Amino acid sequence: MALIEGAALLPQYQDDKLALPEIQRLSHLVKVVPDASLPRGVSCLMTLETTSGAVLKSQVDHPRGSIANPMSDEEMSNKVHMLADGVIGRGSVDQLLEKVRGVEHLAAASDIMTFVVPTSGQKRASGGARA
Repeated sequence: MALIEGAALLPQYQDDKLALPEIQRLSHLVKVVPDASLPRGVSCLMTLETTSGAVLKSQVDHPRGSIANPMSDEEMSNKVHMLADGVIGRGSVDQLLEKVRGVEHLAAASDIMTFVVPTSGQKRASGGARA
């Protein structure tokens, strides 16, 4: 998905996208091989062998969002909205983010919980991943 859409997040991992011809074609060209020699448990080494025989490699040891490669506040807010708007609503997500940013000033952790429970009127986002 990342090769085609430039991202590998929840919107990319939808059941209807599995049938796309580009995804089907690429999935037959990809081989995933665990490599215990990589320096960290979340490291990724991608090797691309072209039809002309050239070999290109790229390794990421600290993915975006890790402690060594943190997201910006804007990136984090966008990701939370992407994952939660369809569950608890955009307004609740905005309030949740505000509370989390000031977590050190809250009287109790339960002050956050009122924003993470869907109201009876909230519906699951259509086409979303299912647990």
